[in-house]
Amino acid sequence: MSMDIKIDISGALEKNSIIRAMPRALKYQLTKWGGETLKHIKRGLQGVRLNVGTGHLRRNVGLSVTEGKLELGTHVGNTGEVKYARILEEGGKITPKAKKFLTIPLPGVKGLARNYPGAFIIKSKAGNLLIVQKDARGRLKPLFLLRKEVTIPAFHWLSESVEDRRRDLDIATSEQAVFNMAAKLIKGGNRAELPGGGP
Repeated sequence: MSMDIKIDISGALEKNSIIRAMPRALKYQLTKWGGETLKHIKRGLQGVRLNVGTGHLRRNVGLSVTEGKLELGTHVGNTGEVKYARILEEGGKITPKAKKFLTIPLPGVKGLARNYPGAFIIKSKAGNLLIVQKDARGRLKPLFLLRKEVTIPAFHWLSESVEDRRRDLDIATSEQAVFNMAAKLIKGGNRAELPGGGP
């Protein structure tokens, strides 16, 4: 004698599929949070908190997401390295490496001091060393300020934005949120929604 026992394991199979899709769902959550945070960082670099006239730093902040790892910053993904990114984030002293003085352009001055023919150094009444050039009327036009060192304040252009959005990251990467995203992607059958393809 035998007895057929029917067991409905469809729920267990579905859960198993969802669990297998969780790494990609986590990548999806990290990519979404990272993209929104990248926009937040770039808005902060539009000169409101930091006077970055060239936009070089803003253009070179990128995002990279791999399985369970998210990177934000310069020289990330396809972005270039920005040598002054760290000093603007953390603050600190800058001293000249090869010359005697740092050459700091004054507002409206572009390029390097060597690109200004006939420029020379004077000492102002306040005791500052300046690189100046005579204009067509013989008046002195200040171009650059010379300093032995400069202290840059910490702008926290990267860490502040990440910290502002940290709570959203914790929510997006919680076990329940990742499980729900994996279930949504599997049930919806929308493979294109998930970075790196479907489950």
